[in-house]
Amino acid sequence: MILKYNKFIKESNKIDSILDKINKVGIDKLSDYDKKYLDIYSRGEDVDIKDVIITKINDMVDDTYDSFIWMYKISPQDIVYKEEGSEKHIIESLSIDMLSINIYDDDTYIDTYDLEYIDLDIDILNRILDILIKNI
Repeated sequence: MILKYNKFIKESNKIDSILDKINKVGIDKLSDYDKKYLDIYSRGEDVDIKDVIITKINDMVDDTYDSFIWMYKISPQDIVYKEEGSEKHIIESLSIDMLSINIYDDDTYIDTYDLEYIDLDIDILNRILDILIKNI
């Protein structure tokens, strides 16, 4: 019950923030992210915050960075996707719907692979989004 209440409060705060933006600048000035969130919420559907964050990341990568960005250009710190023993899987670049991961064993490069945003956990998605927003 408490988790549902906390989710309701978070969604209510987000909706209040979007409505404040509408009052200040008008509905036409809302970001695609805010419009999607409001649309989903207005239909009475559960808002999948992960999907909303991925949409925002894709919008920013597409609009601000011309569909591709190297992470080292916008973040002084590596974002580690996962660690396995001495191996670190570090996010190398972002593009629409996916990112590129480099695997290092200590400081030695081993391999690269692609991963879709949907495969990331919410904390990593939020870190990516925060970095993108700070570098606009």
